[in-house]
Amino acid sequence: MNRRLVVLVAALGLAVPGVREASASGEVVFGAQNWWQSVNEAKYQEFREKPNGAFVESFLVRGAIGRTTVTGWGSDLFLRQQALGGALDRGIKLQVDGSYTQLPHLFSQIARSPFTNMGGGVFLLPDSLQRQNQDNPGGYIPRMNSELAVAPQIPLSHRADVADARLRYRPSQPWELGLKAERRARTGSKAYSLSFGFANTNEVVEPIDQDAVDVSGTAHYTRGKLGVQVLAGYSHFDNHADALTVDNSRRATDSATLGSSRGRLDLYPDNQAVRAQADLHYDLGKRTQFFGTFGASRITQDDPWLPFTINGAFSPATLDSLYPDGRRSTDAAALRITHDYRVLSRLTEKLRGTLRFRNQQYDNQTEDFPFRGVVQYDQSLVRDTVGFHNHPYGNEQTAMGADVDGWLGRALNFTVSYDHRLREHTLREVENDTEDAVFGRVRGQVADGGYYRLDAGFGHRTGDDFEVAEYQRPDQADTVYVENPNLRRFDVANRDRSTAAGEVGWALSDRLDVSINADYRRDDYGDTRYGLQDDERWMLLGQATLGVTSNWDLTGGYGYGRKDSDQGSQERTATPQIPINDNNLEAGIDWTARIRDRNDYGFVQSTWRVVPRTFSVDASYWVSRDMTDYFLDNETNTAIDLPSTYYLRQEGWLLFHYLLSDGTELQGRYGYDTWKVDDFAATDIPLLGVAGSPPAATAIYLGAGYRNYTAHSVAFAVARKF
Repeated sequence: MNRRLVVLVAALGLAVPGVREASASGEVVFGAQNWWQSVNEAKYQEFREKPNGAFVESFLVRGAIGRTTVTGWGSDLFLRQQALGGALDRGIKLQVDGSYTQLPHLFSQIARSPFTNMGGGVFLLPDSLQRQNQDNPGGYIPRMNSELAVAPQIPLSHRADVADARLRYRPSQPWELGLKAERRARTGSKAYSLSFGFANTNEVVEPIDQDAVDVSGTAHYTRGKLGVQVLAGYSHFDNHADALTVDNSRRATDSATLGSSRGRLDLYPDNQAVRAQADLHYDLGKRTQFFGTFGASRITQDDPWLPFTINGAFSPATLDSLYPDGRRSTDAAALRITHDYRVLSRLTEKLRGTLRFRNQQYDNQTEDFPFRGVVQYDQSLVRDTVGFHNHPYGNEQTAMGADVDGWLGRALNFTVSYDHRLREHTLREVENDTEDAVFGRVRGQVADGGYYRLDAGFGHRTGDDFEVAEYQRPDQADTVYVENPNLRRFDVANRDRSTAAGEVGWALSDRLDVSINADYRRDDYGDTRYGLQDDERWMLLGQATLGVTSNWDLTGGYGYGRKDSDQGSQERTATPQIPINDNNLEAGIDWTARIRDRNDYGFVQSTWRVVPRTFSVDASYWVSRDMTDYFLDNETNTAIDLPSTYYLRQEGWLLFHYLLSDGTELQGRYGYDTWKVDDFAATDIPLLGVAGSPPAATAIYLGAGYRNYTAHSVAFAVARKF
């Protein structure tokens, strides 16, 4: 055992009155690795850093100081995804534990940008470049190409640092108290795009500097037939990057008609929530139990509004006139209340029933606030006699149901469920909808070593009257449509949902086990003309385990998934949709899109104990392939299908284990990883590209696309128990 660990444990033992004995044990895995990659593509290290050199893969230390048990653990030390944790346990009386984890996400290593990050969400271009582009628009493309040719690479990644701690204390037999706290800090950047008009897009990095803190306390009381738990909690989200401010590459001066020299966009507002919950469990006797939950939370945010525009060509008095009163923040608030009640009863020895009721209300208490205009794209002030309004959306969802479970022996068990759901929507085009759903399952064992499970369900959702007024201008309620009245958004549209699933497994012999899983779901929006009309999903997975010999095990599987969606839309001119007659709304060109996405997945794993208890070899291979086809059509037969996309990922591992006589294990490792992409939207992304019409209208991109690569890794590790 490590000498320093012995000293530390002994010191802790001496510090506790009456304790003179301490012990410790544990294990550690460490080693060295080298890897190389054909192309520096971020996908290889998207969610974890591959060690290149020495590493400490994991460690676990367990010790006892008198009646107190101490545990410490860690993984991937000094890497971007490292984690550390510890726990202290004094039986059922007291438990304390905490952990710290880093969660990296690498987006790209090839992003480049001409913008200089000044901090605080401000990104600037040289003033001279903006002036030249404004005074000589014809030279914009060669000028920006020259600038982008020397643009530096920029980091495009972020990391979440999560720290949590938990305390559980049992002062007496019926009581248990708990306290939990978590802090999640995210720092870094990701791609973001904003537009100066319809044909001038600038892609930059969004700064991420956020803190989320959550604390909660619980008290649990159990005595006889009664169990009660109460919870109180508070959470707070703090975004230190309040806004994104970016120079306009085409203008150096502000103009009330031609545009602004800068653009500004508000980012995620600070917010907080207070919550409370009470849970009750009571044994009613006669094999009947009651479970109830009541929860309430209040969510608020009061971030100050940004000014209507950053364009200095608009006078402050003009902008102030767009506010109907002195308010300069939303003062948003919402109350969420949840009820959940269940009664479970064993009707007979082989029959059990459940009655369920759940209600959740999201009461948006934010006031309605009209603005007397907007400044579109920081260049065009549009006034409105009625005013642009915020929409304090809310909803209430109620579900009532019953379940019956029966046991008819090992060969046949069944479950039958029925649900009736009601939803109310505030300020939506469908105010109320209802859904009835039924579900059934049979399962059991067949002979020796066989089992099966079959599921099936159907649900029908229908809404009440369609409120066409939600698609119209408030000042011209009977003449102008903001949205096409034939549009039905999928979350409130009438829908039939069909589901089916199954699983079967069999031990065909002492050495061969096989299993097959399948899932199916279809959402049919039969009444929808424009919007999502049909959505189908399939999944099939089969796997088998074979004991080739007494020292060689082989496991393999294949999975197939598919998602098909059919959508409808309509192409119209910029002319307002004024229904002069019933046929005017049919004046556009109907479009359809059929998207077919298929995924294939396969794996093979093998363990060969060459010399039992001494030398073994593990090998594995994993492959995933995703292909998507886009079929577009319209009434005029001018639609052109988008190019199909293709993604392929393969990983392979070979591990050698050699166990020494003292329990130390020596490991040799080889890894293989390859990634291939054929996607017009994710590869060969230019730094300067066409964003609209005419062709002179251009956009600045980060060029952060995918690239094909092959990577190899070789490592040597030692696993030591002490």
